[in-house]
Amino acid sequence: MANRVERLPALRELYREKSSQKIYRIVHVEKELSEMVLCFIFGTILFLKFISTTEFDVLIARDYSGEDGLIRIKDDADPYGVLQRSTRGTAGGDRQSETNWERIDSLVNDPKKLYQALRGGAPRTRLLQDIADTHKVTIQRIRKLFREYLQRGMNEAAVASEFWRCGLRVQPPRWQTGEDATSTIVSREFEGRPGRKPSNRNVHAPRTEALERLFEQCIDLYLTNEVGPWSLEISDEDREKIRQFAKDAQFPGTRKSKGHRNRRGHKARSSSGRSA
Repeated sequence: MANRVERLPALRELYREKSSQKIYRIVHVEKELSEMVLCFIFGTILFLKFISTTEFDVLIARDYSGEDGLIRIKDDADPYGVLQRSTRGTAGGDRQSETNWERIDSLVNDPKKLYQALRGGAPRTRLLQDIADTHKVTIQRIRKLFREYLQRGMNEAAVASEFWRCGLRVQPPRWQTGEDATSTIVSREFEGRPGRKPSNRNVHAPRTEALERLFEQCIDLYLTNEVGPWSLEISDEDREKIRQFAKDAQFPGTRKSKGHRNRRGHKARSSSGRSA
C-alpha cells in the first residue's frame, strides 16, 4: 500500500473540530519547522492552537476516528463571507476601513513580526504597543484589529468598518459556535418607549410595524438611494393609531397628485387643452 502524501494546508482554510464543533482558521504554516497555527474564529479573546503539520495531517484523515479530528469546511461556507461583500459604504465608513488597515498593515505583511505576534507573551505586547504608539491609539484597539484580522479572513475586509451593520436586522455571526454559526435576525423589543421621558407624553407616535416600515422607506429615499424595502401594507387599525398623532398622515395609494409643473412653475396641460 502506497504511503499517503502529506498535504501542506493553505492559509485561511477552515476546519471544524469534531468534539467541540468549534471552527478554526489556519493562520500560519511554517514548512521548515513543520508547524502550523490554528485560530478559533469566534469570541472576543484570541485563541490559538499550535500543532505540527504531521499531527494535522493525521487529524484531517478520513479514516481518523478520534474525537479531536478535523473536518474541512468549504470556502463558500465561511461564516464571515458576508464581509467580502461588494456594497456601497458611506464616506465615513470607507475612511474608517482604510484607517483600520493602515494600523495593522506593517504587522500582518511582515512574516517575522506576524509570527512573533502569534507566539504571544511579552514580545507580542511590546510589538502591539509600538504600533499603538505610532498611530496614537490604545493597545486594546490594535489587539482587536489583530484578532479580527486572524478570525475573519486575513485580508482588508476582515478589519473593515462595521458602520454598515449598525441597525441592520440581518446580522452576520458574532460569537456563535458550531452549526449555529450563521447570520441572525435581530429585532428589538421594548416594553416601554425607549429614550428619555418626553415632557409631553402625548407627542409621539406609537411604535408599530407600519411605523418601522415608514422609517425604512424614508431612510431608503433620502440616505441609501432606494435600496430598502418598498412594500407597505397598513391595516385600518394602524392607520387610525398613526392619525391620532398625525391627522394629515398620508399612505401609499392615498396621496393626491399635485400635478406636474413645468420649469416656469405652471401646471402642465392635458391632451384636451385643460390644466392637469
